[in-house]
Amino acid sequence: MNLITDFIQQSSVVTIAVTALLFLFLFMVITIFLSRYITLTRLVSSEKDSLESLLVSPENALDASSLLYSCYYSRARDRALNLCLHHSERSSTKGLTWLSIIATLSPFVGLFGTVVGILQAFATFSEGVSLSTIAPAISEALIATAMGILVAIPAYAAHLIVRRKSYELQSILKSEIELLES
Repeated sequence: MNLITDFIQQSSVVTIAVTALLFLFLFMVITIFLSRYITLTRLVSSEKDSLESLLVSPENALDASSLLYSCYYSRARDRALNLCLHHSERSSTKGLTWLSIIATLSPFVGLFGTVVGILQAFATFSEGVSLSTIAPAISEALIATAMGILVAIPAYAAHLIVRRKSYELQSILKSEIELLES
């Protein structure tokens, strides 16, 4: 706790703002990833069960928990199944744009904090600059870059994982539609 208060007291306003923004990004990444991953894992599992039921006996009715259930039993079945597929694709990819934006922007936000921190460090030094006076200021500035990268890595990984889960769900739904239409 002492380390955090020392960092806040010694840092500039820009460094604190950059750090706060990057923590907000990290919170968003964790929230989006957990909500989408849990939802998509549940949907994939449910649709796998529904597909297996259809594969075992095509005469079996579509499982009521399937995303295609209401569309399959509508009057315009063929169009409705495709509409359900498109709707599920849109809903399963929610949050991917934010994950991508955060993965892309966070290193730049960190770099901005570093550049401003280094500029401020050089502006405050007099002619007598030694390594012992410049190193702590540059070290503080480089923390922003490290934090930006630290946020970008899980954001990118979360983006790829959620995108893969969404693809898996769409593949299962397409297989179900093929079975239902044959």
